[in-house]
Amino acid sequence: MKKMFLLLASFTILLTACGQAPAPAGSTATTAPAAQKAGDAKPAEPAKSETPKPADSQPKALEKVKIGTLGVFGDSAIYLAAERGYFKEQGIEADIQKFGAATELIAALGTGQIDAGNGPANAALYNMLGTKINIKIVAPNVTSEKGRDGGALVVAKKLADQVKKPADLKGRKIGVAAVKGSASQIYIEKLLAPDGLTLKDVEFVGLTFADMLPAISNGAIDAAILPEPHLSNGISQGIFFQFRGNGEMFPGQEANLFMLSPDFAKKTDLANRLTAARLKGVRDYNDAFFKNKGRDEIVSILTKYTAVKDAAAYKNINFAAMHPDGKINPASLLEEVEWYTKNGIVTNPVDIKAAVDTSYSENAVKTLGPYAQ
Repeated sequence: MKKMFLLLASFTILLTACGQAPAPAGSTATTAPAAQKAGDAKPAEPAKSETPKPADSQPKALEKVKIGTLGVFGDSAIYLAAERGYFKEQGIEADIQKFGAATELIAALGTGQIDAGNGPANAALYNMLGTKINIKIVAPNVTSEKGRDGGALVVAKKLADQVKKPADLKGRKIGVAAVKGSASQIYIEKLLAPDGLTLKDVEFVGLTFADMLPAISNGAIDAAILPEPHLSNGISQGIFFQFRGNGEMFPGQEANLFMLSPDFAKKTDLANRLTAARLKGVRDYNDAFFKNKGRDEIVSILTKYTAVKDAAAYKNINFAAMHPDGKINPASLLEEVEWYTKNGIVTNPVDIKAAVDTSYSENAVKTLGPYAQ
């Protein structure tokens, strides 16, 4: 026993002399590094702890943006950007709200109930701008170009032998969405003027687009200005024929606009990101319908959001132009304001130059690069 005690003591002294103490109970011993020369020994490094990531590298919460739509083809870019994740790419949670009427959407935009929205360039918008509510017009959703009209003046098929030129519309009843305050009257005035006629030579009848098809069928009206999908629907049913496209009557008209509310427009960074995401949707629209690239997928998305649920129907639709770089034609807006003012529909001065702000689209193009035509 005495001999065993002496052996244990000698072993402890040996460990101490080598500089290694036995590991405490419950810990794990590690292998010591190779012996170093005297004076080269480094103090033991403290155990490394997980360094917290800086705040700006943490995933940021998405910023909610309320976007108003009408469920029409002019809203396509918004729907595509949402479905394809472009808003999320820009750190945005898109709260897409559908309105039943354009006047309601424009009012909600003016009061800040929504942050952004798509709506027609009409008297309601211009009257709001005339009261110094600084809605910002950012980009066109629908531009009327020949062959890419998005809408047209149609005439009852049974009148095909009687209405062959604009002068033949004299005395005819024409269905319009609004008897006073819509661009339809501007289209007709431009169409009739070369033949020496005025708006007094025709009769306007106010109807919803859905009611115009049966009204033409039963003879209540002779003609109408209709957008898609009502246009292609009526043609396929043999109810009417296309007399003139919107792009022929008013070339370059910005029929539908992407706009920002006054307060949201001041949030420059967020507004720029929103515009960039939307512009990617615009380019997908152009690729699908004018280049036939990824068309089936785009159509499948639009069937979820628009009234046209039958994918086959998209083959007949005359899709409107939508500028892939967000360029706008302010001259068409100015012409409309002058017409509405001349006819007593817009009563206050409207500064179109101040209302149109191209900086958001320009920034988006810098971010994405120009569209490859």
